[in-house]
Amino acid sequence: MSRDEAGARGYGTSFQGIGGTIKLREEDFEVSELLSDAHGASPSLKGRGFPLFAVTKRGRTTGEAKSAMERALRVRLNVLGLKDRAAVVHQFASARGRGTVPAEWRTPGVRALHVADTREPLARSDLFGNAFRVVVSGAREDGSRLRELRDSLRGGLVPNFYGGQRFGSRRPNHLVGRAIVKGEFGQACGLAGLKEGDGAVGALRRVPLPIRRLYVNAYQSYLFNRCLSGVLEGGGLPAGELCIGRHPDAVLVDGRIRRAGEVGGSLLPVPLCPLPGYAFRDRGDAYSRAMAAVLAEEGIAARDFFVKEMQEVSAEGGLRPASMIGWVRGWRMGGGVELRFVLYRGSYATVLLREAVK
Repeated sequence: MSRDEAGARGYGTSFQGIGGTIKLREEDFEVSELLSDAHGASPSLKGRGFPLFAVTKRGRTTGEAKSAMERALRVRLNVLGLKDRAAVVHQFASARGRGTVPAEWRTPGVRALHVADTREPLARSDLFGNAFRVVVSGAREDGSRLRELRDSLRGGLVPNFYGGQRFGSRRPNHLVGRAIVKGEFGQACGLAGLKEGDGAVGALRRVPLPIRRLYVNAYQSYLFNRCLSGVLEGGGLPAGELCIGRHPDAVLVDGRIRRAGEVGGSLLPVPLCPLPGYAFRDRGDAYSRAMAAVLAEEGIAARDFFVKEMQEVSAEGGLRPASMIGWVRGWRMGGGVELRFVLYRGSYATVLLREAVK
């Protein structure tokens, strides 16, 4: 999917890109999940709590690895994030029930270790973020542009676009979501490759609920990207009415929503941009005004995100950091660039790499 199709236009940095290619090999893209809270995870709880697995996978999607584990171990699992197939991934899987599980389980492309038990199952809110090691093959760089990238990320100058994987490669998820929000259910079926049969709404309801929600979420993401692109065209990422705090150097985020000016000490304010939904309202800041303009261009009202014919996919909306929250930890050069960085949950490595490679 092109940048324009995903709604993302422009960059937060002005340096010339380092060029190169990512993911020539699976081992060139490695990601490890970081927990913010493991609900008292402890080896001493083993056998009495909810089993927690450290999973390493490659060449398999998160869904494929999860399904294989559930069938083999006869457990239901929570995973904290969906990760790429073409990568080496280290992530967590948390059992939804207590019970005895093997210390280790393997199948081609997946290895799971039972590392601890927790007082309750982990949820996505327990994910702090992800640590990455990425090799950019063929990049030409002397370190100056990477230092600028590091400083721009530290200073909150990199736009927090949604990555292209949010929108789908085989079908345009956000266009299906747009049709659903507009009540054009027949068009949604056509875009999703569905036969209407007993009616368009009935056909859509045969799609698993998480996928139907993904369609609407993808449309929200597209509108967010367009909104952020519009703000960037006005000259960068301004302060917003609401923000959260992040430390510029330590891997630390205070996710408490506060008004601008209330973040102090060693923390820097991160402006929050609205994610559209039926609860959206214009707060009068640059981000709200830009989102209101995008909705008007789309012919959408906030109330349209409450889908009366399919209420289970209705989207309230919310707030999302306008700038990426992350830390470049270092790099190594020689036959390309090996870049190491940490991103707060919800931020996409592909977006940071887009800013670097251009």
